[in-house]
Amino acid sequence: MINNVKNISGILPQMMDKKVCCTNKKCATRTEVYVEQRLRLVDKDNMEYKCEYCDFIQKIIK
Repeated sequence: MINNVKNISGILPQMMDKKVCCTNKKCATRTEVYVEQRLRLVDKDNMEYKCEYCDFIQKIIK
């Protein structure tokens, strides 16, 4: 499943730490403070990031 995140602009970084949280409601990074939020760029053309913890893919929308 792909989810959308809005209001991100500029050059897409390869990795985002704590800048954008995973939008998967079941991801442990949303509720557990000891689990760090990390999103890795998986598709630059489609602006898709994958959560390093739950593998949920979300699309960044300009």
